[in-house]
Amino acid sequence: MHTTVGIATLWATALASSRTLRRWSQDHYGKAVALRVGVDMRRPPDESDAPFIALFPDAVTTGPGRKANEHEVGLLIGLSEEGFENREGVMLMTGTLRLAEVWELVRKTIEQAVPGVSLGDVSAEYHLAGYPLVMLDATLTATESLPVGRRF
Repeated sequence: MHTTVGIATLWATALASSRTLRRWSQDHYGKAVALRVGVDMRRPPDESDAPFIALFPDAVTTGPGRKANEHEVGLLIGLSEEGFENREGVMLMTGTLRLAEVWELVRKTIEQAVPGVSLGDVSAEYHLAGYPLVMLDATLTATESLPVGRRF
Protein backbone atom coordinates (compact mmCIF):
# COMPACT_ATOMS: atom_id res chain seq x y z
CA MET A 1 0.00 0.00 0.00
CA HIS A 2 1.09 3.54 -0.74
CA THR A 3 0.67 6.83 1.04
CA THR A 4 -0.55 9.88 -0.84
CA VAL A 5 2.91 11.44 -0.41
CA GLY A 6 4.42 8.22 -1.77
CA ILE A 7 2.23 8.31 -4.88
CA ALA A 8 3.04 11.98 -5.52
CA THR A 9 6.75 11.19 -5.13
CA LEU A 10 6.57 8.19 -7.49
CA TRP A 11 4.75 10.32 -10.06
CA ALA A 12 7.41 13.05 -9.75
CA THR A 13 10.17 10.45 -10.16
CA ALA A 14 8.47 9.05 -13.28
CA LEU A 15 8.17 12.56 -14.73
CA ALA A 16 11.85 13.25 -13.97
CA SER A 17 12.77 10.04 -15.82
CA SER A 18 10.57 10.73 -18.85
CA ARG A 19 12.69 11.23 -21.95
CA THR A 20 9.64 12.51 -23.82
CA LEU A 21 8.99 15.23 -21.22
CA ARG A 22 12.69 16.12 -21.06
CA ARG A 23 12.88 16.43 -24.87
CA TRP A 24 9.68 18.51 -25.01
CA SER A 25 11.00 20.90 -22.35
CA GLN A 26 14.42 21.21 -24.00
CA ASP A 27 12.82 21.87 -27.40
CA HIS A 28 10.52 24.61 -26.08
CA TYR A 29 12.44 26.13 -23.15
CA GLY A 30 16.07 25.01 -23.48
CA LYS A 31 16.05 23.44 -20.01
CA ALA A 32 14.49 20.65 -17.98
CA VAL A 33 11.18 21.01 -16.17
CA ALA A 34 11.69 21.79 -12.47
CA LEU A 35 9.87 19.09 -10.50
CA ARG A 36 8.90 19.19 -6.85
CA VAL A 37 6.59 17.56 -4.35
CA GLY A 38 5.16 20.37 -2.26
CA VAL A 39 5.84 24.10 -2.53
CA ASP A 40 6.83 26.81 -0.08
CA MET A 41 3.67 28.92 -0.33
CA ARG A 42 5.51 31.85 1.30
CA ARG A 43 7.35 31.98 -2.03
CA PRO A 44 5.18 30.23 -4.60
CA PRO A 45 6.67 29.41 -8.00
CA ASP A 46 6.73 32.29 -10.43
CA GLU A 47 7.70 33.07 -14.00
CA SER A 48 11.43 32.65 -13.26
CA ASP A 49 10.84 29.06 -12.06
CA ALA A 50 9.09 27.99 -15.26
CA PRO A 51 8.77 25.46 -16.66
CA PHE A 52 7.76 23.69 -13.46
CA ILE A 53 5.54 20.89 -12.23
CA ALA A 54 4.58 20.68 -8.57
CA LEU A 55 2.68 17.81 -6.97
CA PHE A 56 0.76 18.18 -3.70
CA PRO A 57 -0.54 15.32 -1.57
CA ASP A 58 -4.10 16.48 -0.79
CA ALA A 59 -6.20 13.69 0.76
CA VAL A 60 -6.85 9.97 1.05
CA THR A 61 -10.10 8.06 1.47
CA THR A 62 -9.67 4.69 3.13
CA GLY A 63 -11.41 2.48 5.64
CA PRO A 64 -12.60 -0.99 6.55
CA GLY A 65 -14.48 -2.86 3.85
CA ARG A 66 -13.17 -0.71 0.99
CA LYS A 67 -11.95 -2.43 -2.14
CA ALA A 68 -9.64 0.48 -2.92
CA ASN A 69 -8.02 3.53 -1.39
CA GLU A 70 -8.51 6.82 -3.21
CA HIS A 71 -5.68 9.33 -3.06
CA GLU A 72 -6.14 12.93 -4.19
CA VAL A 73 -3.02 14.60 -5.52
CA GLY A 74 -2.85 18.19 -6.69
CA LEU A 75 -0.72 19.02 -9.69
CA LEU A 76 0.38 22.44 -10.91
CA ILE A 77 2.12 23.00 -14.25
CA GLY A 78 3.59 26.43 -14.91
CA LEU A 79 5.02 27.77 -18.17
CA SER A 80 6.29 31.20 -19.12
CA GLU A 81 5.12 31.70 -22.67
CA GLU A 82 4.38 34.97 -24.42
CA GLY A 83 2.62 35.44 -27.69
CA PHE A 84 -0.10 34.08 -29.89
CA GLU A 85 -0.13 31.81 -32.92
CA ASN A 86 -2.35 32.27 -35.94
CA ARG A 87 -3.96 28.97 -36.84
CA GLU A 88 -6.37 29.15 -39.75
CA GLY A 89 -7.28 32.74 -38.96
CA VAL A 90 -7.73 32.18 -35.21
CA MET A 91 -5.27 33.73 -32.77
CA LEU A 92 -4.44 31.17 -30.08
CA MET A 93 -2.48 31.93 -26.91
CA THR A 94 0.78 30.00 -27.26
CA GLY A 95 0.90 29.30 -23.52
CA THR A 96 -2.41 27.46 -23.54
CA LEU A 97 -1.28 25.40 -26.53
CA ARG A 98 1.92 24.43 -24.68
CA LEU A 99 -0.02 23.63 -21.51
CA ALA A 100 -2.29 21.29 -23.47
CA GLU A 101 0.76 19.57 -24.99
CA VAL A 102 2.63 19.08 -21.72
CA TRP A 103 -0.54 18.09 -19.82
CA GLU A 104 -1.03 15.20 -22.25
CA LEU A 105 2.59 14.07 -21.72
CA VAL A 106 2.24 14.33 -17.94
CA ARG A 107 -1.02 12.35 -17.88
CA LYS A 108 0.39 9.55 -20.02
CA THR A 109 3.46 9.32 -17.81
CA ILE A 110 1.68 9.22 -14.46
CA GLU A 111 -0.98 6.79 -15.69
CA GLN A 112 1.77 4.17 -16.02
CA ALA A 113 4.01 5.24 -13.13
CA VAL A 114 2.78 3.15 -10.20
CA PRO A 115 1.76 -0.50 -10.66
CA GLY A 116 -1.56 -1.22 -8.94
CA VAL A 117 -2.54 2.46 -8.93
CA SER A 118 -4.85 3.76 -11.64
CA LEU A 119 -5.72 7.33 -12.50
CA GLY A 120 -9.40 8.02 -11.90
CA ASP A 121 -11.23 11.34 -11.86
CA VAL A 122 -9.32 14.39 -13.01
CA SER A 123 -10.36 18.02 -12.71
CA ALA A 124 -8.23 20.72 -14.37
CA GLU A 125 -8.33 24.52 -14.57
CA TYR A 126 -6.25 26.94 -16.60
CA HIS A 127 -4.92 30.08 -14.88
CA LEU A 128 -3.98 32.89 -17.26
CA ALA A 129 -4.12 35.97 -15.00
CA GLY A 130 -0.34 35.91 -14.38
CA TYR A 131 0.46 36.07 -18.12
CA PRO A 132 3.06 35.39 -19.42
CA LEU A 133 3.07 32.80 -16.60
CA VAL A 134 0.29 30.40 -17.54
CA MET A 135 -0.65 27.50 -15.30
CA LEU A 136 -2.74 24.37 -15.29
CA ASP A 137 -4.02 23.35 -11.87
CA ALA A 138 -5.35 19.80 -11.63
CA THR A 139 -6.70 17.49 -8.96
CA LEU A 140 -6.04 13.83 -9.72
CA THR A 141 -7.64 10.85 -8.04
CA ALA A 142 -5.40 7.80 -7.83
CA THR A 143 -7.22 4.57 -7.08
CA GLU A 144 -5.20 1.86 -5.37
CA SER A 145 -6.87 -1.55 -5.33
CA LEU A 146 -6.47 -3.40 -2.06
CA PRO A 147 -5.71 -7.11 -1.76
CA VAL A 148 -8.68 -9.21 -0.62
CA GLY A 149 -7.15 -9.85 2.82
CA ARG A 150 -6.86 -6.10 3.49
CA ARG A 151 -10.59 -5.37 3.03
CA PHE A 152 -11.83 -6.19 6.51
